[in-house]
Amino acid sequence: MKIWVAAVFLGVTAALTVGLFLAPPKPVPVVWAHPACRNFYTRMFGKPSLEVRIVFGYKDARPARFVADRYEMALLLQRLTAPCAAGREDCGFRWVFRGDADEPEQYSKMVRGPDGNPHRVNLRVQQSSSGADDLTNRANPFQKWQSEAARTAFLEGIRTADVVFYDGHSRLGGGPDFTPPRLTSDDHVDYAHYQSRQPGLANFLQALKESSRLSVLGLFSCSSTQHFAKKIERSRPGLRLFASEKSLYFSEALDEALGALNELLRMNCAVMSP
Repeated sequence: MKIWVAAVFLGVTAALTVGLFLAPPKPVPVVWAHPACRNFYTRMFGKPSLEVRIVFGYKDARPARFVADRYEMALLLQRLTAPCAAGREDCGFRWVFRGDADEPEQYSKMVRGPDGNPHRVNLRVQQSSSGADDLTNRANPFQKWQSEAARTAFLEGIRTADVVFYDGHSRLGGGPDFTPPRLTSDDHVDYAHYQSRQPGLANFLQALKESSRLSVLGLFSCSSTQHFAKKIERSRPGLRLFASEKSLYFSEALDEALGALNELLRMNCAVMSP
């Protein structure tokens, strides 16, 4: 599964991984093939640290009761904290202890920026579900807290981070969604409600209008290009957007999110065609 990119960059380059506890080699500035690519990555890495958030929506499998996002987050972290293979930067992160249980899990690593110097990447991740069974979650008071924590992590990320990825359901344009879905009488997702009310959109689009730091947004959810791209362009013209033109299986969404993170940290400007 390939993904659509709202803005096209030209040229290809890569950055070298720098271990957290090793003295970095002498800085080697990147030679860019196109000024637009150079300017984009120079701005994105032009702060003391690069702030990245990956937030999982409530990934139910209705009409089945299984909810997958807690397991997908565990798999994501397994891959993010694994040693790096050649050509990969979505790896080598280390857990950061902050002593604040109300904040998303944070991980960190160093990467080469466009100036050739090491730059810290802080990555925070958050899940939406309190458990793997949807019926149990609905009866669990903690689920409301968990959903609100995920929603807050996403919206605050839009306002304050450089890169934000959402991996969840589109709800036919009613998302992003971090709560157990509204159901019909036969226990299916009430898609008519999500299409007509679009409960996830208003706060999301408002946060986009208020954001000044955000450089990249990824919506790894079914047909997110169709459902969200035009609305996002109106709220934040020129924002770099990763979105899907088709339905995504759970594992595909995770792979696409990791692939996009890898390309950004490698400062890859190659065209990713649909």
